[in-house]
Amino acid sequence: MSSERRGAAARSQRSARPAAGPGARAHATALTEAAPVAPDGRRARASALLLACLAALVVARVLSIFAPGMWVWGFNYQRYIIAGLAYLPWLLSALVLVPPVARVVAPAVAPLGDGFARGATWARGVAFALPAALVLMIPDRVRLVGDFLLRQGAPEAPRPPGPLSAHALPLDGWLHVGWPQLAMDMGVMSAIDASRTLGSLEAGLLGVAAAALPAAMRLGGAPAVGVWSLGVFGGWLGLFTGYGTALAGMGIVVLVAAASVVRIGREGRGLLPFGLALAAGFGLHRSALALLPAFAWAAWRAWGATADDAAERRRVQAALVTPAVALLLFGLPIARGVAAHDAAHLRPAWAAAFSAAAWFTGPRLLDVLNLLLLLVPLALAAPLLFAALRPAGPRRAELAGLAWLAAPFALGLVVLFPRHGPFRGWDFFAPSAIALAALTAWLAGESMRGTRRA
Repeated sequence: MSSERRGAAARSQRSARPAAGPGARAHATALTEAAPVAPDGRRARASALLLACLAALVVARVLSIFAPGMWVWGFNYQRYIIAGLAYLPWLLSALVLVPPVARVVAPAVAPLGDGFARGATWARGVAFALPAALVLMIPDRVRLVGDFLLRQGAPEAPRPPGPLSAHALPLDGWLHVGWPQLAMDMGVMSAIDASRTLGSLEAGLLGVAAAALPAAMRLGGAPAVGVWSLGVFGGWLGLFTGYGTALAGMGIVVLVAAASVVRIGREGRGLLPFGLALAAGFGLHRSALALLPAFAWAAWRAWGATADDAAERRRVQAALVTPAVALLLFGLPIARGVAAHDAAHLRPAWAAAFSAAAWFTGPRLLDVLNLLLLLVPLALAAPLLFAALRPAGPRRAELAGLAWLAAPFALGLVVLFPRHGPFRGWDFFAPSAIALAALTAWLAGESMRGTRRA
């Protein structure tokens, strides 16, 4: 397709955006029926498959309680729950799959999904408040994951900062060491309370970033709430409960990138949020390097689609320059971090010698399975949903963008191995899980688009 035709198509699609006003909700709801990615028959089969996968996960979570040993450590933690009330979330997740209950719940949450579709301020407020309040309610009292104790102690260490700050990228150091130190010096709160406050704010921003995904998909109603939920309520929320890690902020970066590539796949524009997020990622954590393939794909597509739009072309140029400048500023500390840490992570602790074959042994693949079950269990259904939908047509570009986003992170899920093991080091894989969650959310959202099973 020529750049002129792509520009015309983008303008046509942009004119179809939901507008604010009395008819906005009806327009947003109508978007759930517009431009399906697959014929009705395929979407019906995919929605039935999605329901079956959700039901299987609910049942499997109960059965895993009785599994011998800890070979399903990513899924069987309910065996350690004593209080009966703690089973309420599992019971609710089972009840909403019952059709009579679902027929009551879906209309109740549909206005929120329509708010996401048209970018309503109140909907973004809800998207912020729910995860922010949730992580404030459940502080991390075990402090086992990753280098939790090291990060908790870093703000309290004698100045100049200790070894954590020496290896942290600037934005990570300012947020997770500088802010708690400032709060302590001012006598406002302790280091752990400062980390919890920051974690709550980051969780709220994660919710807002996740709300941009159904908006980019032009998806409203209950399916939009489902897509948003997949981006927010994963195992990674445990990183926002006081840990104070850059990997939590990287989740926000990945979700902004996911919404951008979907919009670019659909309209050919929207690169600037991706560029700004990538620049922030370079200042936050070295895992932002995994976003470069998706950014290159998005930049190529956006550049061709905006040839006849001078204003949008300037935004694309700004989106290209911003992360380039950030990479120049932070490239050296990123390289040092990769050399100091990731070389060791590439060698499994149980492997006698560095070998690619060690990445695909039974124990290693079982660890990967447990990480998915812990962080984003529905990602296991993504290949099945793809096969059922068999996406075709121009909308397939959205899926291509998400695939470019998820592929490097999925590779990291297999080849990287934390030195203290995946059980304690699952935080290392949170950005990978969120990238896979975005891809899964797109497939689930398209499976639910316009169906009665939403």
